[in-house]
Amino acid sequence: MRRIWMQSDGERLAPYVAGTDIHVAAVLALIEQGCSSGQICRAHYPGLTPADVRACLQYAQRRPSDATEAVPEDLVRPAPYPRAFWLDCVVPFLLAAIVTALFWIYYRAPQSESEPYPMSLLQGGASADSAAKKAEALKLAGDVAYASQRLPEAESWYRRALAINPRNAAAALDLGLVYFRQRRLPDAEKQYMAAAALDPRDAVSHFDLGLLYSSQGNFADARLQFILATALNPNDPDYRYSLGKSCCDLHRYDEAIPQFELALQIDPAHRLAAQSLRYAHRMYASRPDPATADR
Repeated sequence: MRRIWMQSDGERLAPYVAGTDIHVAAVLALIEQGCSSGQICRAHYPGLTPADVRACLQYAQRRPSDATEAVPEDLVRPAPYPRAFWLDCVVPFLLAAIVTALFWIYYRAPQSESEPYPMSLLQGGASADSAAKKAEALKLAGDVAYASQRLPEAESWYRRALAINPRNAAAALDLGLVYFRQRRLPDAEKQYMAAAALDPRDAVSHFDLGLLYSSQGNFADARLQFILATALNPNDPDYRYSLGKSCCDLHRYDEAIPQFELALQIDPAHRLAAQSLRYAHRMYASRPDPATADR
């Protein structure tokens, strides 16, 4: 089920949490203020779940220009508690807890890729499950930094997460996204391939590899990655559109047309798929007739 969809805010299409009137950027603004996913769901948007908050972060990673655009203040819903209560009691406590946690993470986590994570944290009663939770917390910090387009900071968090848990496929994929945004394409490709190997059932790593190859003009390899992505997640209109686009880049318009049609069946408002479908029909109709091409 798609958790983020595009709908009109009165002037243009904007991303909202599916089935609600909650703007993605409003959720990101609360995260920037230091709210956890639990606080957002309990105090600000009781109709949301932690999975919805994570979906907003993931959407911002893929489309930062859409998700992080400024939002009118009236869209950021205040908590249903008196302002004095928050200012006098809750906010100072939360700030102190956040600062303490950040200092602990900074001084206990590795400072470089070559520095191994302190094994003492994994010994003396600390379990592999607790290490995985630490890695997930570091990854979430990276997600927040990425959503705010603080790429060097996001890279540091993701690398620390992978130092604790090298099998965290999501952290490997997100580190690849950072490298891609920094135009470090060989590093991005390495991370995408690592993520695909760690989680073969995840379509996103193949989709991101396809986008990387397309940016390099390697349309044949991009098409193969988009085929893998659509095989794993056939109901994503962006995957269908991207596969059709790579087919158009290879002048395989007969393959592109059904992909654009499927994208529009899934999301009739997919503007790029509609435009590309018209283009593919026009190019397919104007192709040389094989019966007369050699005359």
